[in-house]
Amino acid sequence: MENVKRLVLFLACAAALSAQSYTAADYAYGTSPSVPALAVTAGNVAPGAARVTLSYGVISLANGQRFAPLSTNAPIIIGNGANAETVTPSSITCPTPSAYGTCSFVATFANIHGNGDTVRSATFGLQEAINAASAGSAGAVIITASWLALGGTSGIITAATLPANVSLFDISASDGSVKIGRGAAALQIAQNGNLTVPSCTGCGGGSGTSTPWVQTSLGTISGAVTLNLASGNQIFTGTLGGNVTLTVIGAGDASFELDFVQDAIGGRMVTYDASFSAGGTFDPTASQRCMQTFNWEGTAGLARPANAMTCLNSTPGIVIPGSPPYYLGLPSASPTNGDCAKWQTIGGIITLTDAGSGCGGSGFNPFDNSTVSLVENFCSGGSSSSNVNTGALGWTFAVLGTGTPTVGVAATLDANHICGIKLAGPATTSNGAYMTLLPGSGVGFPSVMWASATFRATTYEVQFRLSSTSNIRMEIGFGQRYNSLAPAGMVGCYLRYDTTLSDTGYMALCSNGGGGTPTSVAGTVDTTPHRLRFTTTSAGTFSFSIDGGTATTISQSISAGTAMAPYIHISNDGTSTTSSIDVYKVAIQVQNLSVN
Repeated sequence: MENVKRLVLFLACAAALSAQSYTAADYAYGTSPSVPALAVTAGNVAPGAARVTLSYGVISLANGQRFAPLSTNAPIIIGNGANAETVTPSSITCPTPSAYGTCSFVATFANIHGNGDTVRSATFGLQEAINAASAGSAGAVIITASWLALGGTSGIITAATLPANVSLFDISASDGSVKIGRGAAALQIAQNGNLTVPSCTGCGGGSGTSTPWVQTSLGTISGAVTLNLASGNQIFTGTLGGNVTLTVIGAGDASFELDFVQDAIGGRMVTYDASFSAGGTFDPTASQRCMQTFNWEGTAGLARPANAMTCLNSTPGIVIPGSPPYYLGLPSASPTNGDCAKWQTIGGIITLTDAGSGCGGSGFNPFDNSTVSLVENFCSGGSSSSNVNTGALGWTFAVLGTGTPTVGVAATLDANHICGIKLAGPATTSNGAYMTLLPGSGVGFPSVMWASATFRATTYEVQFRLSSTSNIRMEIGFGQRYNSLAPAGMVGCYLRYDTTLSDTGYMALCSNGGGGTPTSVAGTVDTTPHRLRFTTTSAGTFSFSIDGGTATTISQSISAGTAMAPYIHISNDGTSTTSSIDVYKVAIQVQNLSVN
């Protein structure tokens, strides 16, 4: 039972921090019997700095996923027996990892290595898993007992390069404990549920320093109450013995939590002064206990999450012995925009409650009928022009105009974009190609899901790379008319870059059957990979952003009765040129469904 509880707690943590987890041992190429090594085809002829060429730069993981493991932050073991040595590549040239002899790296060698020598992970998959998680926008890397058995050590954990969007979860200990973070900075949850939280630099993958908060008891309170943040991050506890008006004083950045209980009479009101923003309403029920967190930036306190309370009658999490609340990865410099995970105890119940910017929200539950999540990485399924069911989800490809579209492996793959497809239109005037995801026989996603009375929150994210910034027309959309370029009468939304319309940057449009008004979206148009994120969280409001930059919001009502679909268009601008787009990942999530 304790192991189950530990696993459930771990999964809740991992899900709250990221959308995907990565097990280090799964990436231990050459050191795990289930993951093959890379092989040398042309080695160095003398000790010192030299270039070594590999047969291939990509390996297949045990789950069938293809992965390019080489990185300048990932040490490798090259050679066999007494000739083996550990080096770290200083540069990597690997334009097509899956093509023979096109992948090489430079390192400084003490020994000579030749054809047939193996190349394997010197971190037993840890750094490779971290890199894969980071490339996937964010992730949790799991360290298991299997990783230790392969040869993993605490020194390797300490030496690993850990970017801000990756968290470490160590469940390798035989005592059943879980560590989040690494080294002396790790938060540790013992099997009996006790928490050990030292100063937390590096915990949770966030930047800055997070420490256990100071708890200040206010006793029974009523009337005007001043909260003093001179001691930094604090939890203010108290019993509401009457109506209360709150004021905060303090300098610099900090965070604080209100943890108040209604007295036996109840009905006590809490009023915030002008320095508070988005504070929630305390439940008036007698003896009810509620909490809310605020980030303080010298003069203002911003509630996280906004206008929401965590109360004792909320759905409980894992029951453990009581302990103070702690925060992981909350930057001291800019808490409003920081990555964070908050461990909150309520009467011995620990829950992950903060779903602010970067906190990941609620975890994945395969039995949650209120959410549909689709993810396509193009690491499996077909990728040729003859396929109408390409990728794991079964994408349809067709020509825009006349001619034959070309579909194949992405033109550019690297350590951060390990899988992908290339969609190219014919090299004939004004012709192109499109790809779309249809549930079946032309029946798309119903536009009723964006109508005001039946709205369902939707997120659509695409990682892509353009072949050129001239003579090109590109659209990435979600809507009707997925099979025609520049859909003047479309119901839905799309991002475009169209040189025939003199676009100098990305433009966003939403329409309910009209043409829509183009609105610029911040982002660099070039031939490097970028990430489009399209979201709608309330009816009639749509948001577009590139690479996590400033979002552009469009207001447009959408009516019911139209079938929509996610799609990607690419075409030339009327010249006889071939235009193409690499697509590395597509993710779709629709929430708030009411399904029995």
